[in-house]
Amino acid sequence: MLLICGVVVYASPVFAVLPDSVPPKQSVKPLASPPAIESPVSLLGRWRIEDISDGIMYAGEMVVSDRLDSSTYRASIQLAFRDSQGQEKRIKQQARISVSGNKIRIEGFDASVISGGGGYNADNWSLDLRRTETGWLMTGGSEDVKGKRGSALFKKMD
Repeated sequence: MLLICGVVVYASPVFAVLPDSVPPKQSVKPLASPPAIESPVSLLGRWRIEDISDGIMYAGEMVVSDRLDSSTYRASIQLAFRDSQGQEKRIKQQARISVSGNKIRIEGFDASVISGGGGYNADNWSLDLRRTETGWLMTGGSEDVKGKRGSALFKKMD
């Protein structure tokens, strides 16, 4: 028992009780992971791609064919470009797309060269999705497995 400002206070190790008051209820809730945040638009369909990395312009198309769950999609990507030696190349790769609200992460894998010879490293993109007067756009940055960085634009075609 303590005397604080003329009021008798009873104290316990957990909480203090003032006369004529009820101790506050304590509830313990288990921690839960936050729910996945879905994209405001379905990503299914065709997207035009424009990507500039190290002064090289990559242009092509991404076809998002499957929605695996509420925040994950599967896609195929084809890109055409002229490499630093002037050689025209076409590549294809598969991709897994992760969505969290307007944040989109595209991770390429299984990249192969269709024409032009040589090898190709799969691409990764971190993008922001937004609606414009002309439709849906994803803009942001690209990076391949060697750390080569660029800027990218994806525009929904259908």
